[in-house]
Amino acid sequence: MFYSIKIKKRKRFYLASFLDVSQEMICFLIQKRFFVKRVGCNPENLKDFSAVGFVFGRKLYKELSTPVGLIQSTWGGTHAESWTSMKVMENNPLYADVLKQYSKEKVSREKDKCKVPATLWNGMIAPMVGYTVKGNIWYQGESNSVRYEKYQEVFTNLINSWRKEWNQPDMPFYFVQIAPHYKQPAGIREAQLKTWLSGLENIGMAVVTDAADSTDIHPRNKVAPGERLAAWALAKQYGKKIVYSGPLYKSMKVNGREITLDFAFAEGGLQT
Repeated sequence: MFYSIKIKKRKRFYLASFLDVSQEMICFLIQKRFFVKRVGCNPENLKDFSAVGFVFGRKLYKELSTPVGLIQSTWGGTHAESWTSMKVMENNPLYADVLKQYSKEKVSREKDKCKVPATLWNGMIAPMVGYTVKGNIWYQGESNSVRYEKYQEVFTNLINSWRKEWNQPDMPFYFVQIAPHYKQPAGIREAQLKTWLSGLENIGMAVVTDAADSTDIHPRNKVAPGERLAAWALAKQYGKKIVYSGPLYKSMKVNGREITLDFAFAEGGLQT
């Protein structure tokens, strides 16, 4: 059972890990040229692993009592276009501004080279095509907030293109709605919500607004997103009868001076 993971992080590396039956996580650190080094799971080594990814894997392991493999590909501060194949973007007007702004010829700062369109697809995703992957979890969006009105289509194209490359048309994509920040437009979160509600099969969204910090672009609570992503996988891929989403507004009815709100995923009602 494999889950590939793209997590928004400051660290610049590609890393894969596996959970074995003894609850020991074996980490494989793969540097930019796919140099592999295996290290044991301990506090010293684990500090370089995504906390959200670790919580996700730990939750699956505890619930399933079976090994779960994780392949993680990360690069902080990147937009979705970095992780999208050029053949998806090159003749599509949707990407014209990004292709121009972040062309290799115009990017001079070292820290911006990760934003060259398709560069991370080429170096960090394409080499993994062919691995048996059961699903994906995704935590990204901050760098697309300046173009939030395009994000639904951009993200949908990314999902569909990955599914096509893996020849898995229903490959799951579960993603975190980006944590709110006081400098970030709400439009990016709305675009992610619209992606979830678009009718695209086998996708799900984990909301972390209640676990976020509007003054910290990297909220410290990693348990909430990790376990909420795991709930989607446990319910949809492994058939667990659990709650896998928070309440979602559906409709409202006005009756005199009363308004009745209807929510999905709230069979037991709401509490304050």
